Amino acid sequence: MKFLSIQTIDEAKSALYENFTLTPGFEKIGLSEALGRVLAEDFRANQDVPPFEKSRMDGYAVIAEDTFGADETRPVKLEKIGAIAAGESSEIVMNRGQAVGIATGAPIPAGANAVVMVEYTSTSHDWVDVQQAVVPGENISAAASDIKSGEMLLQAGTVLASRHLGILAAQGIDQVQVYEKPKIALLSTGNELVEPGRKLAQGKIYDINTYSIAGRVSECGGTPIILGRVEDCRDTLKSSLKDALENFDIVITSGGTSKGAGDLLSDVTDSLGKPGVIVHGVNIKPGKPVIISVIDKGIVFGLPGNPLSALMAFNVFASPVIRRLSGLGESRVEAVSAKSALPLQNPGGRHLFLLVRLDRDSDATLLASPVAKDSGAITALNEADGYIQIPANTVRIEKNEPVEVVLFEGRSQRLY
Repeated sequence: MKFLSIQTIDEAKSALYENFTLTPGFEKIGLSEALGRVLAEDFRANQDVPPFEKSRMDGYAVIAEDTFGADETRPVKLEKIGAIAAGESSEIVMNRGQAVGIATGAPIPAGANAVVMVEYTSTSHDWVDVQQAVVPGENISAAASDIKSGEMLLQAGTVLASRHLGILAAQGIDQVQVYEKPKIALLSTGNELVEPGRKLAQGKIYDINTYSIAGRVSECGGTPIILGRVEDCRDTLKSSLKDALENFDIVITSGGTSKGAGDLLSDVTDSLGKPGVIVHGVNIKPGKPVIISVIDKGIVFGLPGNPLSALMAFNVFASPVIRRLSGLGESRVEAVSAKSALPLQNPGGRHLFLLVRLDRDSDATLLASPVAKDSGAITALNEADGYIQIPANTVRIEKNEPVEVVLFEGRSQRLY
């Protein structure tokens, strides 16, 4: 394969963002659809919660001072003048010596300043015997004790969880402004690929990348649209890419192990619009053959065919773009400090993403051991806990030298 020019990661990213404008879309959706979506605007409380003083218990609203000294042997007798259920409003105004039956969540009547739990009362006709004293404010939730009007509740960029939906519902909100989920078209190239579920013929392999990359698109907040497999044929590839770019701003291709497949993709994308190929070869391992093309307002990420190379190239270049468009922003990586279990070599002069597995020695120190599989081994990602980065200008890391391990999602649970 001929490379346009081998660029560093920073050079490739600069070329990408100089030529492709990230313009997120927004939409309003119902609260019932909002779980897992990314909030597109700050949200401040528009009302107090609760909006009124309310009872925390079933019992009787009283004037606390009337109950002082009450116990089981010397109950205080109060006149029952009414009752308030949850959801009702009341015009009752209480005076000394009176009580009002009240349900949990019901508004406190004017004049009352405490609630006696029903367990500590007994009734006889229009009278209530109070068998336990209460203090002002007891068993009452004050107005705005949970949320105060004007308070910042949720910030733009929040991934809406069930608890957030409850907060919005408490404010009477039935629709929210969220980031649109960018639709990402996926094309696999290669005459050797077969859809999972079909029988493999001699020389064929199952299409791994479409499904692993589709999963990563979803994890980055996008919606993967699988367009299927394209043969290694210039006219077919050009037609498929042209159709995809007419309907999607981002197209991701992967693979093609036949001779010249990489040159074919760069030639085709260069012919579809300007500026064309902006990245063709990056100084990384795995993932060196990555191609990035900008066609008018659209972009094509051409990922290598080897599954590990494809995922690493996706993580470095496509993931940040999709996350920013979806509102998720920069990935919050979880990293741990460890020591290298073995001497590590980087003889190729490339920025190396080395998959490692973490174990503990007798002193409970984390040791990072390389997962020794090539870029075609999808199982390497399953066996690894994360990866370390070895810069292009670093040739060797010694045994027991400190390293930083970027963990894959969910792997920290195995370590602690």
